[in-house]
Amino acid sequence: MVKHGVGLLLCILIPAALAALFWKIRPASTAPLATPSPTETRDTGSETATDPVTAEHRQLQKAMALDEASARRELDRLATQSDPQTIMTRCMLIIRLTGLNPRLGVEYALKFEGDDLGPRSIAIAAAFYTWAGHDPKGAFEYIATMPPGANRKYAVTTALQTVLKANSAQGIQLATTYLTAEDTQEVIHLLFKAKAESNPRAAADDALQIAHTDTRNTALLVTMQFWTRKNRDEAFAWAHGLPSAEDRKWAIHSIVSTWGETESLPALAYAMELRDVREGDSLVHGIVFGWMTRDQTTAMNWVQALPESTTKAQALEAVIVRLCKPDPHVAANFALTLNPSLLTPTAIGNVLSALSRVSPQEALLWAQKLPAGHMRQDAVDVLNHIVADRSSGPPR
Repeated sequence: MVKHGVGLLLCILIPAALAALFWKIRPASTAPLATPSPTETRDTGSETATDPVTAEHRQLQKAMALDEASARRELDRLATQSDPQTIMTRCMLIIRLTGLNPRLGVEYALKFEGDDLGPRSIAIAAAFYTWAGHDPKGAFEYIATMPPGANRKYAVTTALQTVLKANSAQGIQLATTYLTAEDTQEVIHLLFKAKAESNPRAAADDALQIAHTDTRNTALLVTMQFWTRKNRDEAFAWAHGLPSAEDRKWAIHSIVSTWGETESLPALAYAMELRDVREGDSLVHGIVFGWMTRDQTTAMNWVQALPESTTKAQALEAVIVRLCKPDPHVAANFALTLNPSLLTPTAIGNVLSALSRVSPQEALLWAQKLPAGHMRQDAVDVLNHIVADRSSGPPR
């Protein structure tokens, strides 16, 4: 029942993107509003007394019944209290006040204490979820007046997600009209996912108009991921026709990476046929890494059957990096079975980092098993830096 209660309250307070914040402050019960009547607080049965869904419904119903002046009085009364129960109550009151007077509701949300990941972010989410749901244009007009910073970021993310869910075309139009390039960079995934769902070709064309390289690449990635899943041949045809070599390479990279999530072998075959060997090797690395999470045995067999080459080295690097996470000893032992010429610095560094978390001395012993010369000495130097960065001192 606890999980059902949390789910209900999250749906009321904020969109899914900020739901995780509520798990951190979710109380056993919500703080009571002032002077509840006997009827409001009387237990109507054992289910009501123990059901958090019912308790939250009651608390929200009481908040929603208040007029503007009463909601303000309650918020003022609770302003100095920041325990989890009271935070929940204050967010409910902000939802009510924002529904009655949006600007005033936001003002109270901005008064919340705490760091950027604390109560204020939840209060801002509650306010803009409510405002954008009732008056999207008004919410975005207000956001346009907010100074840059965390508060604006929370407002942008919540308002845009809320509107996109209800009407993607309206959300795109409001974002284009009222959001800055910096705002767009923060919510580029939300924005271009909505665009791609509506018209992937138009979304891809729009992405190319973004001047900032990283933002353009992110927009292209999101768009090509969706387009690939919908119609891979169309996405490929569009990408191959791009005049810019950099845009073309990134679009194709995004397509092949997405393709590899469901059909690893044909995507790998395509990657290995690319004229740009470095780009092909990069794609092989990413696809193999993902394949290892789905079918480790088959992925490893395929990699080990490759002829010795830079492609095999990159594929083995992906295998080793993936093996390090569950058990660094498995990764370390596997690495020592390979031709040393196929061990990349990244693969060695990952083994050393993972092993040193277990035991720096173990990591040193592993490094000393590498071939004598530059490879061994470089590994010891890397290990010394890793351990020193953790303030443990270099191994002896």
